[in-house]
Amino acid sequence: MTDALRQTPLTAWHKAHGARCVPFAGFEMPVQYESGIKDEVHQVRNGCGLFDLCHMGRLVLRGPDAIAAADHVLSQNVARIPQGAIRYALICAEDGTVVDDTLVYKENDETIHVVINASGREADDAWFRENAASFNVEIENVSDAQAMLALQGPQSKDVLAKITDTDLESIKYYRFTQGTILGD
Repeated sequence: MTDALRQTPLTAWHKAHGARCVPFAGFEMPVQYESGIKDEVHQVRNGCGLFDLCHMGRLVLRGPDAIAAADHVLSQNVARIPQGAIRYALICAEDGTVVDDTLVYKENDETIHVVINASGREADDAWFRENAASFNVEIENVSDAQAMLALQGPQSKDVLAKITDTDLESIKYYRFTQGTILGD
């Protein structure tokens, strides 16, 4: 007996709008819509497209040792990441082999966000917890509590500006901020 595929909060929307869904890392994910991949690529390259990344794992490290714990588990020097910046990092084993790759978001000195691959959601969470156990840090897995979307393409800023009051011009490459969308 096989396990049922997990769904993101948007799976029903994808299907209702003609997406062909396939298994991916234990999730039922859209691979293309009725218009076809060429049309989708053209739209994102010339306009913008919204991508469902809810299948990705998300951990939040909080506490006085958040940076030290992240520095211990990741290849990136998290202490040197500027506040509001994003960096690519590897989760490494003690022998230097790679467990997985991640993106690290440094909110401040006591709050670090780590985005992990869908295929490593549970294993990477367990790895972080085991290897950061000696630090004064709380690790919260928010993978199922938060949605994750990516708006990509040259018109992304123009589209997003219509639904947020966040100063999008101030957000530079590989930087982030927190704001509201549609008033929430």
